[in-house]
Amino acid sequence: MTPGRCRGEGDRPGCLGIADERYTMRFDDIGEAPLHWCAACGPEAQAMNDALQSAFATRPGFAGELAAALDRQEQAARN
Repeated sequence: MTPGRCRGEGDRPGCLGIADERYTMRFDDIGEAPLHWCAACGPEAQAMNDALQSAFATRPGFAGELAAALDRQEQAARN
């Protein structure tokens, strides 16, 4: 199987470009395509995922806070 390209390619300094299977995030249970990360970008992406999962699990209201912050960012990008 040919390795895919890293999702961070072109956006993250130090990206290696070639996906490393150890850092592939799979979403088969919801029917979404996987996110592929290289060995340089993968640990950062995994740490972000772990932090988000922890916040969802331990902070009531976090989902609403996150949605509001994303809405503010989207609005700022439009202006």
